[in-house]
Amino acid sequence: FSFKYSDRPGVRAERLPFKVPEEEKAERLRIFQEAQNIITAAELSALLGSEAEVLVEGQSKKQEHDTIFWTGRDGGGRVVNFSASTENLIGRMVPVRIIAAKKHSLVAEIRGTPW
Repeated sequence: FSFKYSDRPGVRAERLPFKVPEEEKAERLRIFQEAQNIITAAELSALLGSEAEVLVEGQSKKQEHDTIFWTGRDGGGRVVNFSASTENLIGRMVPVRIIAAKKHSLVAEIRGTPW
């Protein structure tokens, strides 16, 4: 997450006379987030085809028809979504292969037995 700078009550910087205009703050944030999106896309795309173990946190917010999608995190803390049976997988480790990279997450397919 990234945000525009704002004063924090009680800190010395709050009393400095020069303040960065809101338009400049917004532009700096836009530039930073644009650069971060490029870095994140490269990092996630580099994982295509790799295998990982995912700790399942719950069902994904996005569901399609009769398919259940689960979400969890790999060893690097990245969000990984995958489809699986209706079996409750929360708290279990699931071996997966990364098949797609989205803007802020990965899509995978199960490659073994959850444990």
